[in-house]
Amino acid sequence: MVPNQFYIKLRNVIPYVFWFSVLVTIVLTLMPSHQIPNAVQIWDKAEHAIIFFILMFTGGVTYSKQSELVAFALISYGTAIELAQEYLTTTRNGDKFDIVADVVGVILGYVLFKVIYHLSHKKINP
Repeated sequence: MVPNQFYIKLRNVIPYVFWFSVLVTIVLTLMPSHQIPNAVQIWDKAEHAIIFFILMFTGGVTYSKQSELVAFALISYGTAIELAQEYLTTTRNGDKFDIVADVVGVILGYVLFKVIYHLSHKKINP
């Protein structure tokens, strides 16, 4: 199976989006909550699900052969963030329901990645 042109173009850009998102996530989740720009503050659990959806989708495209490992790593990353908020900061609190939202985002991102991956790698019969 050969990827189509859309998937090839996507793979050229997505790694930058993935690693930028990883960096932004760690900065925003560990900085004092009163310093987070208001533009990013929506419902907390939705924020977690959205960012981990983005991380999983972009990580899946970036590392398509290891997408299951990416999913596991992102769930571990989300858990580590919550532990860091609880034990390494004085202005943030870890929340087990944030981890649940992270997992939901990872699952949704994984499903979208797999759908797009399989559609873009369909065997074309002449």
